[in-house]
Amino acid sequence: MRCLVATRLHTFAILSALRSTVAAAVTGMALAVMPPAHGSLDAQLAKQVPQPVVRVVYLVPADRPVREDYVPPIAAAIAHVQIWFRNALGGSTTFRLNKRPVDVVQLPHEAAWYSTTPNGEYQYAFWFNVLQDAFALTGGGFSDPDDIWIFYIDADPGCGQIIGAAAGVALVGANDLRGLAGEENVPACPEDPPDTAGVCRWVGGLGHELGHALGLPHPAPCDTPDPDLACPDDALMWLGYRTYPDARLLESDAAILRDSRFISEVPGRRSIPDCSVLIRGPQ
Repeated sequence: MRCLVATRLHTFAILSALRSTVAAAVTGMALAVMPPAHGSLDAQLAKQVPQPVVRVVYLVPADRPVREDYVPPIAAAIAHVQIWFRNALGGSTTFRLNKRPVDVVQLPHEAAWYSTTPNGEYQYAFWFNVLQDAFALTGGGFSDPDDIWIFYIDADPGCGQIIGAAAGVALVGANDLRGLAGEENVPACPEDPPDTAGVCRWVGGLGHELGHALGLPHPAPCDTPDPDLACPDDALMWLGYRTYPDARLLESDAAILRDSRFISEVPGRRSIPDCSVLIRGPQ
C-alpha cells in the first residue's frame, strides 16, 4: 500500500493535511446576493457571470525544456474525459473547458527541487512545493469557485510522496505526461515495476483525479472493506481508471456531479474516440 500511496493520493489524507488551508480560503470568499433580474437584464447579467471551467496547466521546471509534443496529448486527454463524463451523466451535461485547453507555465525551480526541498511532512513536500509555485504563477487555489485546476508537472515525486487531488485541485507528475505520450514511465520507488497499462490508463487517471477535484470520493466499500458490500472495481473512482474507457460512474457520484456548479449543459460529440491513439506532436 505504501507504493500505491506514493503514486495515487487517497483524498481523505490530503484533505486532512489541507483542512486549515482550505478553511481559510473558504472563509475569505465573499458571496454577493443579488435581487432577481427581469427581461433583457437577465441576459446581460448572464453574460457578465463567468462560466466555471476546468483549467489544465502544464508546468515546466527551470531545468526542463518545454515539450511541445506533450501539449496535444494533454488537450486530447481532457477532451476525451469531457466526452466520457457527458456519456456517463446522460444528456449533454459535462464539465466546461477553458477556451485554451492547456496553458504552459515555466517554473522558477529545477525539477529535483520540488521533491527534495522540505515543506512540512516528507510525504506532502512535493505536493506543497509544486502548488506553492503553481498558484503564485497562475492565480489558482483551493476551492476556487470559478475554476477546477489540473496541474501536470514534468517532475517526479520522491518515493513515498503524494500526488493526486483535493479541494478543486489535481496534481500529477511526469509519469502522467510520459504515459499520455506513450513513453516508458519511471517508478517513484526503485522496487516498483513500471506501469505498462497503456495510454488509456493515463487518460483514465486524469478522469479519476478530475473526479476527486470535483468532490467525488473513492467508493466506501473499497476504501473501508465491508463483508456485506461489494467493492465496484470497475468504478472510475476506484480501479476503473486502469480499464478506461471501460469504466463506470456510480449513481452516487453522478448525483454529486449533477449538483456541482462545474457541471452544466455543454453540447458536443457523444462518440468517443480511441484513447490509445491520442494526437501526438506539434499541431
